[in-house]
Amino acid sequence: HIATIETGMNTVKIIATIAPLLGLLGTVIGVFMAFKIMAESGMGSPEKFAEGISVALITTVGGMIVAILHYVGHNYLLAMVDKIEAKIEKAVITKLSEAA
Repeated sequence: HIATIETGMNTVKIIATIAPLLGLLGTVIGVFMAFKIMAESGMGSPEKFAEGISVALITTVGGMIVAILHYVGHNYLLAMVDKIEAKIEKAVITKLSEAA
């Protein structure tokens, strides 16, 4: 059954869709942390400010990596399912032609 083959593909698609949003959330949290530190201590400690920016960049990169890999994987799996469906259709048409 095609439905059995497609099991899990929605999960891959959901991860590909949500990962950039989670990366963006991390970006916002990291920038928020950086500005909070700057508000509390001023620019006297740039290393603390840099920690917040670092969190922002790391989460952005992480989200994008996860999203890209899952997006590519989803499209690869989708192409495989399409090929299987085409083979099944061709076999059914051949059988019906032979029966007629």
